[in-house]
Amino acid sequence: MSLRQLREKLDKGFYVDNLCEMARLCKDMALESDSPVPFFIMQKIFSGIADYWDDRPVIVEEAKLVEAELLKSLNNLIDVIEDNASADQLMTLINKVISSYLFLYG
Repeated sequence: MSLRQLREKLDKGFYVDNLCEMARLCKDMALESDSPVPFFIMQKIFSGIADYWDDRPVIVEEAKLVEAELLKSLNNLIDVIEDNASADQLMTLINKVISSYLFLYG
C-alpha cells in the first residue's frame, strides 16, 4: 500500500465505492505504519462520508462541495507525510483536515 495509490484514488473523486477503497487503503497503511494517526484519521473521514452517502442519492453540488473542502487539505497532508515533515507541520494539516470534515458533517 502506498501514498501514490491513495493520491491516485483521490484524483478519481469522491463517490461511495472509491471512498470505501480509500478507507481500506488508509486502514492498511495505518496498520503498516509506525505513525498510524494520519492514516487512521483519513480512514475515518473516508468511511464517514461513504456511510453518510450510502443508500441515498447524492446531489452533485454536495459532492463538489465536499471535494472542494477536503481535497486540497488531504493532498497537502499526503505531501507532508511523503516529505517526513515535522510533527508540528503534520499536526497542523491533520487539524485542517478534521476541521474541514467537521464543517461539512459536524
